[in-house]
Amino acid sequence: MSSAIVEEQVVSALVKALGADAVIHEGEALAYFSNDVYRGGAAPKAVVRPADVKALQEAVRICAAAGVAMVPRGGGASYTDAYLLPEGGHVLIDTGALDTIEIDERNAVVTVGAGVTWMALKAALDAKGLRTPFWGPFSGIAATVGGSMSQNTLSHGSTAHGISAQSVLSMDVVLASGEMLSTSASSAMRFYGPDLTGLFTGDCGIFGIKARIRLPLLPVLPHFECLSFAFESFADYHAASRERPWRGWTIPTSASTLPCRKGRSAARKAWARA
Repeated sequence: MSSAIVEEQVVSALVKALGADAVIHEGEALAYFSNDVYRGGAAPKAVVRPADVKALQEAVRICAAAGVAMVPRGGGASYTDAYLLPEGGHVLIDTGALDTIEIDERNAVVTVGAGVTWMALKAALDAKGLRTPFWGPFSGIAATVGGSMSQNTLSHGSTAHGISAQSVLSMDVVLASGEMLSTSASSAMRFYGPDLTGLFTGDCGIFGIKARIRLPLLPVLPHFECLSFAFESFADYHAASRERPWRGWTIPTSASTLPCRKGRSAARKAWARA
């Protein structure tokens, strides 16, 4: 049986299982989904947008049974061609509809669908005076939690708390068989046995499609003070940055290096005392 016939059968099966509104298989939208921020690739055969985790599992089963490549997509701002497939003919899985947010204040854990944007998560947590340690890239208005975990993102909160992968407790991942894998037996801590969670961070979705992510919660600091420093050299700046954790300072924003009037290198940071 030709690959074209197989692809058409897969599209028909996806439409039947997920509904016509959840599957795009013709028109200009396919061209849209074949582009990342800087470059484009070949068009997918279809784009599916599962409404929930069960629909995601069913879509994966259908594609796997037919041997059709699957490529997950978050907010569409990877900058690295992460969801482009040069040869095309794949099924692109848009996780944007997996947008549930479950806040467990008592245990200081939030569980989010892979398609939740960092902006939506921040808005939900702001209302309760909470935050996650890492709280998103500069593109957080569109970037998703699942996409950031797949890309090892760094930005807001990284100086004090590390990259996105360091702020995840566990994940629920749909494997190629359609089965669900929970990466930890504990919902409140990551290192409960082997670190399976780490296996799925920075993987660009190669090992499985993220369905849900659990993150720890911190209280939003009620007060902070901003200070600005200028340094004669990068070595001086580095020495001062190294001293920060020893003095108990936290840095909620990342550093930027700016030129001074006299051509010196200046590093400006917002340093906050808890």
